[in-house]
Amino acid sequence: MEALFDIPLSVVPQPWAFVAFVLSSGVLAWASAVDIKRRIVPGGAIAAGVLIWCAMLVFAAALGAVGWRSAPTASVVRECGFLAGVGGAVLSAAFALLLDTALSRATGRAAIGMGDVKLLFVLGLHVGFLGALACLFVACALAALYSCARFAFDAASRFVRPRRRHPGPARPSFDGTFPFVPFLAAAYVAVAAASGLRW
Repeated sequence: MEALFDIPLSVVPQPWAFVAFVLSSGVLAWASAVDIKRRIVPGGAIAAGVLIWCAMLVFAAALGAVGWRSAPTASVVRECGFLAGVGGAVLSAAFALLLDTALSRATGRAAIGMGDVKLLFVLGLHVGFLGALACLFVACALAALYSCARFAFDAASRFVRPRRRHPGPARPSFDGTFPFVPFLAAAYVAVAAASGLRW
């Protein structure tokens, strides 16, 4: 149970943990751009996230083996890195699936795409179950604010448009759907940075 409270990214000593954070953030930025343009999560981003996590743990174990200062022991890498990461990934994905099922039944349409579930699996590898859970809730909060802003903008546009003498072509109204990866990416940066205060 203690592994649920571990941040796998923190297993790697500095400055290498920051390098892993920058690499994973870059992958999330790429995935966000693809999601905005095509509304899909690229499989390459999922694979890259898993590879970064694997390389991170192997590198941490190697540093410990050669006696690098502040490097973790093999048991720490196994428990706080590998077990916390795998457990966090599986539990995060399972929670996202359950949440999607509940929201889909309530709204009548899919709430969380499978690509987002896979991405939460990767986030669980990097920041553990509680970290990924925090990412999900922060992302949902940001997405809710975005939705409110879009609905308010559409309402204001409908109010202003009839008063224009030469209105332009009407832009499509916001239907409540949007790419979710950018919000997950922003949440990951916030959660990882906050946990980094304890590195």
